[in-house]
Formats: sequence, structure tokens, C-alpha cells
Amino acid sequence: MTSFVAQSLAFLCVFCFGLAEGSILIIFLPFKNKSKSARTVSASIFLTLCAIFYTILIFQTHSLFPLPQFLSEHVRLGFSRLSYYLLIFVIFFLGILISLFWKIALPVCVILYASFSWFTLYLLKSQFKNQDKHISVKIDKTLLSVGEKQIQKSADFYQFFVFEYCTIPDSLCIPIPRNYFKLKSIAEYKNPAISAENFVFNAVLPAPENEIAVSYDEDKPKILENSLVSAYLNTILLKKCVSSRPIPLPEEKIYPSIFSLNIAFIKNEFSATFERDL
Repeated sequence: MTSFVAQSLAFLCVFCFGLAEGSILIIFLPFKNKSKSARTVSASIFLTLCAIFYTILIFQTHSLFPLPQFLSEHVRLGFSRLSYYLLIFVIFFLGILISLFWKIALPVCVILYASFSWFTLYLLKSQFKNQDKHISVKIDKTLLSVGEKQIQKSADFYQFFVFEYCTIPDSLCIPIPRNYFKLKSIAEYKNPAISAENFVFNAVLPAPENEIAVSYDEDKPKILENSLVSAYLNTILLKKCVSSRPIPLPEEKIYPSIFSLNIAFIKNEFSATFERDL
């Protein structure tokens, strides 16, 4: 089970507990007995669901109290402890609110949640563009074609691809893909002491002699210039955004050559391999 799924189970426990608390609260309000009876049943159902989700969580995390584990992961990304407790409180409060006023609050919350998820996905796709994990790379004597981008090939340097990749925080509990990437730059080395043949993906290389940035700024929508949107994007969504190790181009003497660059995420870690097409 991924950390995101485990985190989602924990939030479902909190949400169901909030629904149960709202049902219990309404029992003590001046409603008809029929309403109180129905609320007793709903409180029992939500508490049962809470217990079921928590039991699954215990078995999957192998911990009777997994909250410290989630909290430490949240803090490790650079967020504060207070923000995590605040998030739990908001989920609990939403459960109570929906339980008390479900005819109004439930559809409103569903619409807002779906809109927020779509908007977050839109921001990430605006930032990282196409997420095709099989990128066509054409190598000519003087030109590199990477997907839709064309980059000048150097005869004096060994050229390496550098990708920027991002895993959105597990505590951001929305149903969208968790990993994103884009080509960040072309790193150039005079003598990298490592070639495509003996390349190890996690090998540490020195700083390149030159680096050619691959810009995507010209296609970015205007909304990314908004201060609130920019703050949400940079301080939350891109909190775990890093650069990959340089990936060497295949050593070719026959032009043109066409390869597929296959991108994968293994336990949220970026990986890339070349596969010859032609």
C-alpha cells in the first residue's frame, strides 16, 4: 500500500468520525423522535465504518498508532506540525457539517472537492506539460529532437538530459496522479568519466561545464501569475520538486537514430532508460 492510500484511509477515519459526531450531536437537538432514531442508526454506521478503515490502516502500516508516522512524513517535506493538525480538524469539521446539513452541505462539498481536484490537476499539467512516459528522441549530427522540442547537438561536449520531477504531498488527499516530470535542461561535459554504456542511474557526477535550460514559460497560462495560485503551486504542490541525475544520450555514429526514452517512478523515485526504435 502506498503512503498516499494509507494517508487517505486515515483521513476517511477522521471524516467518518466527524459524520458520527454530527449524528450524535443532532440527537440532543429538539427534533422529532423519528429523526433521533434515524440519527442513532447513522451514528452507529459511521462509527462502524471508522473502525473498519482504522483496522485496515493498522494492518497496512503495521502500527497501532500510525498518526506520528504520517505527521513525521508531512514535516519532512517542510510543512509545519500545526498545518497537519489543522488539516485533520478541517476534515473532522466537514464531517460534522455534512452530517448536520447534508441536503445542502453534501452537494456543495462534493462540487467544491471535484473543482479543487480538477484545478490542481490543471495547474500541474500547465507546469509540467505532456506526461507521456514514452518520449521519442531523434538524434542527428547537429540536432536533438525530444518530443516536440528541438535542441542543438554539440560536437564538443557529451550531452546529458536533466529532468525535473515532483511528487505531490500525500497529505493533499485528492484523486489525481501523484508524480510529474519535465525535461529541465541539457547538461554538457567535456569528460564526464561515464558513458551511456556504463551509466548507473544514481551515479553522482560533478557540475557540468555548461547547461542549456529547456524553457516552458512561453506556454504557461496567465493564471499562474496570480499570487495566491503561485503560492499554492510553489509552497504546496512543488514542495517535493527535485532534479534527476544527468542521463547520458546513447552513443551513436549512425544518423539519424531514433530512441524511446521510457520514464518510470519506482516508489516515487524517478527513473529513465533509452530503448532503440530505429
